[in-house]
Amino acid sequence: MKKLFLFTLGAFLLSGFQVHAQSPEFNAKLKQMMEISGANAVQRQLPEQMIQMMQQQMQQNSNQLSENTMQQMKVLFDNSFTQLMDLMVPIYAKYYTEEDLDNIIRFYETPSGRRMADAQPKIATDAMGVAQQWAMQFAQKMGEIFKSAQASEPSSVPGK
Repeated sequence: MKKLFLFTLGAFLLSGFQVHAQSPEFNAKLKQMMEISGANAVQRQLPEQMIQMMQQQMQQNSNQLSENTMQQMKVLFDNSFTQLMDLMVPIYAKYYTEEDLDNIIRFYETPSGRRMADAQPKIATDAMGVAQQWAMQFAQKMGEIFKSAQASEPSSVPGK
């Protein structure tokens, strides 16, 4: 009896989630929200940033990415972007209702919302540079602490 109850409860919860997550109206509103909020613009920056990082790594090894290779990478990302959006729908459906999306879209249609959406890609670019610099400094300090701990603490591995 307990198993039947749990199965029924699980099926009920999942069926409600699936209907909500697969609603064409929800999908359309989510895509509109992602576009109007600037989230898509931030995600579209990813391939450029990845290609730049790969170019920097290759230049360190005296190599260069060809235009053809860079174009193939961009095409791959563009083709994968729609698939990524489809994978994101259930995640957003878990936290937002259609009414939430309507309200968020209304906000982004205001002057403040448009300003925020326009600034998001720029903020993401600026933040990435700061975060990379911070991460390098943080990793260096963590490495120093680790080395100090290794030197001052006896090994916990038997036989060493």
